[in-house]
Amino acid sequence: MENITYEQVVEWTKKYFASFDNGDEKYYDNFDENVVFQSANGEISTGLAALKTAFESVRRSDVFSAKHNLLQIIVNEEDIVDYVIAVEISIDYKLQNGKEFSLPCATFIKLKNFKVREHKAFMDVAPLFKALSE
Repeated sequence: MENITYEQVVEWTKKYFASFDNGDEKYYDNFDENVVFQSANGEISTGLAALKTAFESVRRSDVFSAKHNLLQIIVNEEDIVDYVIAVEISIDYKLQNGKEFSLPCATFIKLKNFKVREHKAFMDVAPLFKALSE
C-alpha cells in the first residue's frame, strides 16, 4: 500500500477495536469475505459468516460488555499482506451477573487493503470461566 503511514494503521487499529466494543454493525465491513479467524485459543474458522456467528454468540452470552484497552500496537509491513499488526490488550469484561474482570490478550491481524484477512486472538480465559461459575 502506498502512502499509508504507520500512524494511519495504528488509528485504524484503534477504531477497529472500538467498533467491536460499541457493537457497531459496520464492524464486519473490516473483514475480507474469506477471513481466517481464531479467538480465545479456540478452533480456526474461515469466512465472514463463521466470524459473525462466533461474535454474535458472545453478544448473546453472559458477557454484558467488553472493552479492549490497547496497551501496545506493533505494525510490520509484509510482502504477502500489506501489514501484520500485533496488539497487546487488556480486555475488561462485565457479565450479566454484575461481575467484572480483565483478561490479558495478544491479537494478531493480517491486513490487506484495510480488510482483515486473518484475526487471531490468544488469551487466558480461566478468569472468565471462574466468574461464570461463581
